[in-house]
Amino acid sequence: MQTKYILIQNQMVNAVYVQGDYNKTTDKWNGVIKVFQASFDKKYDDIFLGEFEGDFTGLSLSGEGVFRGRFQDYIKMMTETEDNYSYNGEFFYNFVHKYKGSFYHAVPDGLGRLYSVPHQNRFDYVHDKEKIEALIFKGEFKEGYIQGKGIQYSLDGKKYYEGDWFTLHENESADPASSYKTNKLFLNNYKINDHMSMKFHGTGKFYFENKLLYSGEWYYGRFHGTGTLYNLKNGTPYYTGTWRYGSPHGIGIEYRPNGMILYKGYWIDGMKHGWGTLYDAEGEVLFFGKMENSQR
Repeated sequence: MQTKYILIQNQMVNAVYVQGDYNKTTDKWNGVIKVFQASFDKKYDDIFLGEFEGDFTGLSLSGEGVFRGRFQDYIKMMTETEDNYSYNGEFFYNFVHKYKGSFYHAVPDGLGRLYSVPHQNRFDYVHDKEKIEALIFKGEFKEGYIQGKGIQYSLDGKKYYEGDWFTLHENESADPASSYKTNKLFLNNYKINDHMSMKFHGTGKFYFENKLLYSGEWYYGRFHGTGTLYNLKNGTPYYTGTWRYGSPHGIGIEYRPNGMILYKGYWIDGMKHGWGTLYDAEGEVLFFGKMENSQR
């Protein structure tokens, strides 16, 4: 028997409800469970957000299964409050996705996989049968958001990032890194995910075209702590040492493309500054002393 159960109802989004076959005796759902947002205007049909299918228990929809549909819109509605209209970030591009994994209270929570689903447009999750679903993330989720360890992939299957994640919600204060500008010499082309609410945060590896670009520590989406930036042409280190908010800062080593050391010493905000040593192409000491703004 098809039953209708309201998941949430508030002034911001009207009601989000599910419709499916719920057995009160076994406390289980059978078959497909469809999710709708009630229309604000009775002249229009309710908006179809997606559907669940799997082993779900209770009206809280907890268990293991699959969600297909407008993932971002659904998570936004399910995790918002009237005081905090949260947004899930550009990572999902408001397109249609499939999530497969653990759920708690109707949102992803635990281990799961997120797929980009071939569809006709962003309002319709009807599949293009000739195209294959693309895995874009696998890892840990918390209360509907990516949080913990995980791997992000590009749509063509190439590894993009592997490591720790942190989701910054709109009601949380901006991170200190936001007031720092990344140094053009090193990071002008590598502003990884500064615009996103979901940040690489902790320890992780970032890839470009399946080649390792950076390995080390992150802080709200920027290189911060100890890490190594690699030369994409041959895989040799370009810089290894300490970083602050996306720029070399502290003690670090800059390498030539052939792997020979170019500079070893102190840095401030991406500039060679303080005591250090410059080496020539043969590895011989060219200069030892105090650097100022990358000048000797």
